[in-house]
Amino acid sequence: MKTVLFEHQHLYYLPQFLSIIMAMKNSGQYQVEASLTTGANRLESTVFHQVMNEMNIPIISQTNETARGLELRNREYDIIFVGNKGTIKRVAGRNSFVVMVYHGIGLKQSYYRDNAPRVDLRIIESKQRFDELHRQGHTNISLCGFAKMDLLNMENRYLDSQWLSDLNLAEQGKTVILYAPTFYPSSVEKLLPYLSLLTEEYICIVKLHHFSWHLPKYRHHYVQARVLSERYDNIYLAPPDQYNIIPFYKIADLLVTDISSTLFEFLTLNRPIIQSHFSTRRLKHMVMPGLLSRRLDANRYREINFTYPLKNSCDLLTQIKMIADRNDPLESKRKLAAKKYLYKTDARAAERILVEIEKHFDS
Repeated sequence: MKTVLFEHQHLYYLPQFLSIIMAMKNSGQYQVEASLTTGANRLESTVFHQVMNEMNIPIISQTNETARGLELRNREYDIIFVGNKGTIKRVAGRNSFVVMVYHGIGLKQSYYRDNAPRVDLRIIESKQRFDELHRQGHTNISLCGFAKMDLLNMENRYLDSQWLSDLNLAEQGKTVILYAPTFYPSSVEKLLPYLSLLTEEYICIVKLHHFSWHLPKYRHHYVQARVLSERYDNIYLAPPDQYNIIPFYKIADLLVTDISSTLFEFLTLNRPIIQSHFSTRRLKHMVMPGLLSRRLDANRYREINFTYPLKNSCDLLTQIKMIADRNDPLESKRKLAAKKYLYKTDARAAERILVEIEKHFDS
């Protein structure tokens, strides 16, 4: 039986791994364990331990990163899964087979830069990105699809959201708008106030990025969102322990976002997407916009043709009404985009990942 570690630099990496963890447990061929960096805050650690305990996954913890890294290296796992290259050197044994399932598929250039020689296999979610990485000279890549979206077809107690269930949104019979922005550059400051215009006809759920809760420089996001949710009955702010966005996708009739990875993930459901084309930027990026441009994937951004553009915050309600009142002309483009950006949406990405890993051991 092969020993496997799922290494988490942040709690929000967990949804990327869940379907793979379940596939490995169900196969009976792997001994799966998990670990979370000691830098995680108390809430992250509590939720992580709760989910892993429910799944009967042993957790490897230590009092500091040095001790944690040493223990993990000494365990010499056969396979280690990571969400980026940040902790590989600390946790990987000399003979461990390191698999990267990258933590985001959005518009950040880090997708292409966050590679490391120590990664033995990198799982790719779309042929477009597979071809680009191959063009750059990467040979340790495999096109399997996006395992996170396998969760849409799974029913498990640790994939459900008790918070959403308690809201009883279905009883209200209203269209559900999911607002899921990124942390930076974000539409939060400019768009949040206009959500109040939706409350008479729609239900709006605000699902902030993990960093908007846990990094001090972005905490004004949740402060602003909390004030809004307390003031309006039909605006709900998802609490920070709701680490997994998949249950929110399931109930959302329409997504509003900016440059978040949710743009591409939501394609799986082929439901309308409104994309804001404005954000609040730091002074240095206003003075020197080239600094920010280098962080973003401009070519991928220009290719997006499957969203309804939102140029001004005040047009949000009008845009939503327009989508509701017509026959959704972007439906066919979203189908094509799903094939382009997500390869296959058959809920079997985790199975393909295991096949690719076993090819290594068979050879």
